[in-house]
Amino acid sequence: MKTQLIFNLSPKKTGTTFLCNLFARNQKSINNFIVPCITKFGAFPRVGGHSKQILPPSIVSLTEIAIAKRSEQEDSSQIRFCELLAENPLLLNDLTPKRIAIRLSKILSAFSGRNIYIGDPNTITDLCRYGSHYGQKQIGLIFKELSLMSIDSKFFSIYRDPYETAASLVNMELFDKKHVNKSESNYMHLFANNADTKAQSLIIQKHFKKSFQESDLILLLSFLRGSFNNCSPVHIWNFKDLVNDQLGFTQSFLLKYGLTNNIPISQFTKVSNPNPSTINIPMPEKDSIFDKTNKGHIEMHKYFQNSTLTKPAKILL
Repeated sequence: MKTQLIFNLSPKKTGTTFLCNLFARNQKSINNFIVPCITKFGAFPRVGGHSKQILPPSIVSLTEIAIAKRSEQEDSSQIRFCELLAENPLLLNDLTPKRIAIRLSKILSAFSGRNIYIGDPNTITDLCRYGSHYGQKQIGLIFKELSLMSIDSKFFSIYRDPYETAASLVNMELFDKKHVNKSESNYMHLFANNADTKAQSLIIQKHFKKSFQESDLILLLSFLRGSFNNCSPVHIWNFKDLVNDQLGFTQSFLLKYGLTNNIPISQFTKVSNPNPSTINIPMPEKDSIFDKTNKGHIEMHKYFQNSTLTKPAKILL
C-alpha cells in the first residue's frame, strides 16, 4: 500500500494550527490516518531569506526535541518517527531533490502505508524559499522522487481574504506577547510612541508587507494553477467554512481523500481556535496594501475569488 502525504499549503493565520489540533485530536477516529507528534519536523531544508545559505539551527535542535518527545509517546509508530527524526537531522548541504526526498522518506517510513497529514505553515515557507533559490522545477522533482519511493503527495489550501490574513498576522505578531520576538518589539515600540494615526498606519503597513512575503504567495499560486508537472492540483476550502463548521469541514476532507471514520462524524471532538483573530488595531486601507508592489497578493486574491470553493459536506450520521 502506498503512503499518501496530505500537505496543507496554507500560510500562517489561515487556521493551520487550528486544523492540526482538530486532526490530531481525532486521528484515532479516522482509519489509517496519522498526524506526526512533531509538526515542525523540517520536512524541507530551511534556506536563508536572501541567499542560498542555510539558516543556523535553532537553540534546541530537532534531534533534542525528537528525543524528548519520544518518551511522551504511546503509539509505536510515533515512537519510531521520533527515533528516525533524531537519526536524520536537517540537511545542511547536498540540497538536491533526491537527497531531500530520501531524508523525508526515511523519517516518514514510521508511518508507511498510511495517510500522513503535514500542516505546519513553516513547511510551505521553507518550500517556497527553496524554490525561490533553486528554481520551482526543483520542487516538482522532490515530489517526483517521492512518488518513485511509493509516496504520493496531495495538496490543499485554506482560502482566507489575504487582507484579513495579514491583518490578523500583524495583530498577533505585534501585540500578542506569546509571539513577539526581539525584532518585532521594535515595531511595538514605534507604534506605542506614535500617537498620530497616520504614523501608526505606516508602521503597521510596513510590518504587513514584511510579514506576507510576495515570493511565498506567487509560489503557492503556481501550485494552485498546476504549473508543476509532477504535482497534483491543489484543492481549496474556505476559511470561514472551516471555522464555522468544523465537523462539516472534516466530512468534506475525508470524502476528498478517500478516508473513512470509525465513529460518526457528529461524535468527533471539536477544538477551540488557539489564535483568535480579533483585530483591534487601525489597519491601513485595502487600496494602500494591494498596490502594484504587491502583485502576489493581488493575483492570489483574484485566483481564489474566481475559484469554486468547496463547501462543508452535510454531516453523515
